[in-house]
Amino acid sequence: MGYFAKSGNLFQSFPLITYKPIRKFLSNSNRKSSIRTLTQEASRIVGLELRIEEFKPITNAALLILTSEKSITLNENMSLVALGEVREENADESLLKLARKLAVILTGENVVSTYRTLGLKSI
Repeated sequence: MGYFAKSGNLFQSFPLITYKPIRKFLSNSNRKSSIRTLTQEASRIVGLELRIEEFKPITNAALLILTSEKSITLNENMSLVALGEVREENADESLLKLARKLAVILTGENVVSTYRTLGLKSI
């Protein structure tokens, strides 16, 4: 559900990287891309809240499993941190690439402000 960024933070990225408008943006993103360029076009985030709501049961189940396996922990700033090596062997390579790009874009961003910027009312 998330991806390991260089900082060690995980972000619940699956609902984002599988959302076609965001997926297209991420495919063409570069190191100058930011959360501001991501949200420049409203069409990229319209409907995102509903999509995240639809993924909530899967996301919560994954978080419970990863927490019980002691694979992740929650930081005081509400970000998830991988504990140990992130397993990628059964992952879709194209989704991993998009997750990496999203991680680069979100690195250094505050979790709460990221949710607000994306138009999400709750975490």
